[in-house]
Amino acid sequence: MLKRRLLTTIAVIFIVIVFITFLLGEYKTVAEWLRDQWLDLFYATVMALTAGIIIHYIYIKIVPKPVTLQNTEYKKPPELNEPRKIVAKLILPNNNEIKITKDEKIFGREDFVGVVSSDDLLFIGRRHFKIIRMDDRLYIQDLDTKNGTKLNGEEIKGLGRRELKGGDEILVAKALKIRCVAETS
Repeated sequence: MLKRRLLTTIAVIFIVIVFITFLLGEYKTVAEWLRDQWLDLFYATVMALTAGIIIHYIYIKIVPKPVTLQNTEYKKPPELNEPRKIVAKLILPNNNEIKITKDEKIFGREDFVGVVSSDDLLFIGRRHFKIIRMDDRLYIQDLDTKNGTKLNGEEIKGLGRRELKGGDEILVAKALKIRCVAETS
């Protein structure tokens, strides 16, 4: 976009210079003017390019950056040589695994796209449940969803955190059955 603005500025300056020199001259046709004024045309082009570049750089310096760019901090990605410790794994019905590497992870419908049908995804909340690691133990908590979450057949909606052990079965909104494989238990 900046390149297009720069080229437009240069073209406008060039056209204005050519138009002014044509009006100031005593020529009847543009061809006569071009034949006699080719050197002036060359200088006009150089002046237009120089003025366009100067205006472009002044514009870049004067126009403030958007607030989001001013306040954004960029974090370096974790080192590739340091694999994150896996806290737990969730085994999905299609035998795919979701590896949990953080102390707290929130799951919702976006995590299960392609695993269950789009009709069943509607029953899973955008933020449905979370898995927490505290004191070398795993916990699961329903996030007050409409369709709830069951742990080993017991409804945990509204009950706060429940301890999660390896081999436990999680039923998400009566639409998705997941098995937990805890790495720390």
